[in-house]
Amino acid sequence: MRLFRTLILLLLVSSFVQAAAAAQPATPLVADDANSALLERLLGEALAGDPSLPGIAVRIESPELGVIEAAVGVANRDTQTPLTPDDSFRVASITKTFTAAAIYRLVEEGDLATSDPIADVLSPDLVDALEAGRYDPARITINHLLTHTSGIYNYATDSGFQAAALLLRAKQWSRFEIVQWAMEHGSPLSAPGAAYNYSDTGYVLLGDIIERATGLDLGSAYRELLHFNAIGLDQTYVPLFDDVPANEPAEAHQYAEDVDVTSVNPTTQIYGNAGIISTLADLSTFYRVLFQGKIFDRNETLSAMLTIPPVNENEGAASGIFKEDTTPTGWGHAGLWGAGVVYIPTGDLTIALAYNQAFPETLDGYALIDTLLATFAN
Repeated sequence: MRLFRTLILLLLVSSFVQAAAAAQPATPLVADDANSALLERLLGEALAGDPSLPGIAVRIESPELGVIEAAVGVANRDTQTPLTPDDSFRVASITKTFTAAAIYRLVEEGDLATSDPIADVLSPDLVDALEAGRYDPARITINHLLTHTSGIYNYATDSGFQAAALLLRAKQWSRFEIVQWAMEHGSPLSAPGAAYNYSDTGYVLLGDIIERATGLDLGSAYRELLHFNAIGLDQTYVPLFDDVPANEPAEAHQYAEDVDVTSVNPTTQIYGNAGIISTLADLSTFYRVLFQGKIFDRNETLSAMLTIPPVNENEGAASGIFKEDTTPTGWGHAGLWGAGVVYIPTGDLTIALAYNQAFPETLDGYALIDTLLATFAN
């Protein structure tokens, strides 16, 4: 399933660890205790089969099923605090769905076009950095960034950056420093539009484009463009940009093997490619209202966001979201630290999950999602 294909691709960064040792709120749904108990049993079996996992939490919801949620294991290895379905966590690359949707809202408002060359909409210092890195920002469009077809080197999978992020855990990285790292440590991977190459760097650039187009910091831009208040996303925020919400639940610790990644400064991945902290309930809500037409003003905007370029067909990569080969077909995204969300239009069903281990020893994400769908969606 492509939701986890992105995550599996990013697992190639194991050297990271080794180097360091307006819309209306969705209608509330009613829980089913028997189904929640069944889900808890299934998650318990998965947890027992993989000693590397601190915990697993899942939320399933649809009009037919209501809400089914459960959690097993711990949120913090040191304190042994139990993980709950309400805990917050870093959603990592699921942030890209929010970033892409924010860009398309700006397209609807007439502030951007996806065909715009990024030379015209990026901060001048970033344009200069790209040119120094042998890229041509006049030929790279916003759409290329959205669909991972820009050819721009991915800083996040650079082993040197990963080691530096862990060695300098308290360092507050700037957007420019991150882009500069990509320019100095990698070369262009393809001509714009010629090939699919997953690029966190590209989404860092999209974050800059959003801030310049709105005059807002990225956290405020997400909140305004994507109608957070109207749709009830009151437990979703971007650290350093936003204050922690007053009602925010405890943040579950997430691990990369034995490294607690909550000790790493979030600016290593906070500028549009990742960084959002949210909950299973908020992620589920966001994906459902996105597909229900409550984010965009026009149906054709969602259709454009879901368009997969021909060079991306094997990956199913649209703009900030992947077409999943689930049964039934779904759309979703994964996050490196052990998070995922998939929306099944057939049945209006969402599965949001968090297992707080980036590199599980045996957990098969494909099998877990398939089991959940076979158990609860048929």
